[in-house]
Amino acid sequence: MFRGMQWLHHPIFKKIQNQVDRLNVPEVTRQQMPNFWRKLSPWSALLREFLLPLTVIYYAVFLWKKSKIQPEKLSVPVWCVGNVTAGGSGKTPFAMMLAQELQRRGKKPAFLTRGFGGMVRTEVVKVDPKTHTAREVGDEPLLLARVAPCYVATSRIQAGRKAIADGADILIMDDGLQHFTIHKDISFMLVDGTFGFGNQGIIPGGPLREPPFKAYARSDVAVLVGEDTAKPFKKFPLPENLPLHNAKIEADAKWLEANQGIRHQKFHAFAGIALPDKFFQTLQLLGFELVEKTPYPDHYYYMPFELDMLFKRALNNGATLITTEKDAVRIPPEFRDKIVVFPAQMTMRDPQSFSRLLDSFLSK
Repeated sequence: MFRGMQWLHHPIFKKIQNQVDRLNVPEVTRQQMPNFWRKLSPWSALLREFLLPLTVIYYAVFLWKKSKIQPEKLSVPVWCVGNVTAGGSGKTPFAMMLAQELQRRGKKPAFLTRGFGGMVRTEVVKVDPKTHTAREVGDEPLLLARVAPCYVATSRIQAGRKAIADGADILIMDDGLQHFTIHKDISFMLVDGTFGFGNQGIIPGGPLREPPFKAYARSDVAVLVGEDTAKPFKKFPLPENLPLHNAKIEADAKWLEANQGIRHQKFHAFAGIALPDKFFQTLQLLGFELVEKTPYPDHYYYMPFELDMLFKRALNNGATLITTEKDAVRIPPEFRDKIVVFPAQMTMRDPQSFSRLLDSFLSK
């Protein structure tokens, strides 16, 4: 009936596209990640195979959308930060670190993002952390805008043009590896070392947005974040021409020094991020005593009654609430001063080598 890949262009896909879009990454990661996604096991492999028909539809629509797009090259370089899986791999902290490195080299970076979870859908909005809320522009743009100008829009082309008009001389796309409307000059592919590729299935059968080797082919640098416990590149080896750098997310050293006595307290930790357990483990490795840990879905907006319940549970345990910076911007202002916000930052394990890599990219 159809020859080659022509079936991807058939009108039937337009009819099912809206339904499949419900499986799109932002929607998936707003929910608690399914447990069977987390690692490969006989049970997770069985569920992955059971969902294979939906996976085929999801990936077919992904390919169909990609085939319809001709990337546009903007007048300044575009650097992309992305990953292969749905959920957290440290993209936003890496993008912030990248912008700071560029600023130290005299560049004027700006961020482009869709603002997952925000209400902005069409017009380009330059994020102002002092006036915008997470519900308006999304949580991550509020963090990015603390470092460099951040532009939120459905159309990243329009956002990029606005950023360039405002004086940006290099653009950083946060979460853009599967975004094809803009030509990317450099792409950084991040992989979480403790999560890897999960059960190795494609959405909805697993956390993969696409087969890893497809993402490898469009990447210039692979970055392994955290300890290499999941061994993601054992099953899916990197090509020889794709350099690998290692990074870690750690506590802000200045904050820890200024709050040395804080670790002697008891804490109730909560987090609405893709991998809440990573946050809890970080606190425990630093010596924080956690009497309770409460995970929430990624990009979760906390209601006042929920926070009241958390405060009561913490009080009953003689503990203080502690959460992430990303969660803090989604908490109503009247509650923030009563919660300890733990600042984290991305650092490279070999900063000199990574610095030379950035210099080589800028010299092109």
